[in-house]
Amino acid sequence: MIVDWCARGAGRDLIVFCNGWGMDRWPLSGLAAEPFDVVVLSDYHLLDEIEQLRAELLRYRRCYLICWSMGVWAGQRLFSRDRDLFTRCIAINGTLQPVNDRFGIPVEIFAATLEEFSSSILERFYRRMCKETGVFTFFHEHRPQRSLASQRRELAVLQSIVSDEAGTPTFYDSVIISGNDLIIPTRNQQAFWQDRRVIEIDGCHYPFSRWQRWSDILDLVGRDER
Repeated sequence: MIVDWCARGAGRDLIVFCNGWGMDRWPLSGLAAEPFDVVVLSDYHLLDEIEQLRAELLRYRRCYLICWSMGVWAGQRLFSRDRDLFTRCIAINGTLQPVNDRFGIPVEIFAATLEEFSSSILERFYRRMCKETGVFTFFHEHRPQRSLASQRRELAVLQSIVSDEAGTPTFYDSVIISGNDLIIPTRNQQAFWQDRRVIEIDGCHYPFSRWQRWSDILDLVGRDER
């Protein structure tokens, strides 16, 4: 797992971001950090122990967990026993059953993506993830710098370890869903999060071109403790 501090040392509050599959810090680099410190977790081919990061959390006045796409599943796996450390836990365009015909990415689509994975398949995924030309242009300027091999490795591992978490109570208190998500279909997300506070926004699976600062996400859901 990649633990990447995008901003460190200036803030009294910390944002922990669990990234989507195949990503790194670069698709988030358009977001200004101030006044927060920000750490981005990516590449879940190994869900490493995060004891050092847990120790870091204790240094901050407040910590916020923001998880996107496959990171929603990963965030719950990584921090399920640490809920009390976070003022808010926010899920964006993801569920705890990320490979599921009713609540996530349809099973056959996920399997076909892995089986046929190539640079052209990845490019098609990015275009579906962004949908609109302006969003894709923004993403392309901030696209991840990971190798195709590392992305495929992560995808293969996720297929083998992603398990339905339906029986595990979610610790997310706020959910953001894009109205035209072609990766994890909007209707599947809506079906999964029926018992949670949901904020629906316009746009596609990759929503980060709409925000200028990390604080914009927190302001959308509210920063105060649930």
